[in-house]
Amino acid sequence: MSKAIKNISLAILATLIAAGAYLYSQDFRPVVYKVAEKAVEKIVTDSQPRKDDFRLLFCGTGSPNRTPARGQPCTALVANGKLFLFDAGEGAIGKLSEYGAPVGQLGGIFLTHLHSDHISGVAEVLHNTWLYGRRNPTIIRGPHGTEALIKGFESAYDEDLTERNRVLAAENLKRETVFAGAADIHVEGSSSVIVHEENGLTIRAFRVDHPDWHHAFGYRIEHKGKVVVISGDTKASDGIRQYAQGADILIHEALNSEILLHVGEQLELRGAPITRKRMAVIAEAHTSTLELAEIAQQTAAKNLVLTHLIPALPPTWIAEQFFTSGMGDIYKGNIIVARDGQWIDVLGL
Repeated sequence: MSKAIKNISLAILATLIAAGAYLYSQDFRPVVYKVAEKAVEKIVTDSQPRKDDFRLLFCGTGSPNRTPARGQPCTALVANGKLFLFDAGEGAIGKLSEYGAPVGQLGGIFLTHLHSDHISGVAEVLHNTWLYGRRNPTIIRGPHGTEALIKGFESAYDEDLTERNRVLAAENLKRETVFAGAADIHVEGSSSVIVHEENGLTIRAFRVDHPDWHHAFGYRIEHKGKVVVISGDTKASDGIRQYAQGADILIHEALNSEILLHVGEQLELRGAPITRKRMAVIAEAHTSTLELAEIAQQTAAKNLVLTHLIPALPPTWIAEQFFTSGMGDIYKGNIIVARDGQWIDVLGL
């Protein structure tokens, strides 16, 4: 090392040491406290939604193979000052908090079916909302097996609940409210069942067709003169055709067959166990983009929102245009490819 370079290096090091000593000598508590105050203010503000809200939040728009940009399935509804979830895949609680959902006002969780990517975040949603302000039991409804699922979560969290109850005080955290409120939904044939009704908000479950799952549901939400329908996982379904008639918003899973089969070919070329043939089997259990366009046109849905994208492409305009190619030739309404963190004001559409 030349003498000149060595002198420069020593000068830089001395400057860094001096800067560090200066910073160490300062009292940054006011700045840190201000940051903490802002964080608390945001938490409290987010936990108190307006009573007249009727909004949707997409907290997971991907598939089982989630990506940083698209989490596992999760759709949230804010209405009557409460938060309602339709499925909660892995990481749902983090996404909800990040996007400003009122997690302390969780009013209900409605499961479409018990595939792992739709339920892997349910326990943490229930546990964390309890820790951070929820005082009431939560309505938890889903297909056969839902009640047993929640009891299993409660058993797995048993020691944790005991310790947290001791540390944070039983009068603040009533243990019996954490995993309470679960019940299975039973729907006969093509009928529907009301699973929640309060202050003008009605949520009803109906059957959809997700092969190999005998109990898979979609949900129809009616509130303030608007209708929102959530499909859950399904192939092209008569249930959707029946209950999405005239919907203001149809939120539906979507599969692009061309892209998915290409992915299968590439996996097969690289010796992966999932082949193009396996991808074709997966496709049979879901609704292709063109089939979905036909359903939306037949039901005269005013807005079609695509979620649970298979495959979960990057949230870019180019990728989304390719994913939906051909749909506009069939369906003449508004097509929205949902992205994680996207809010939709139902009354504003």
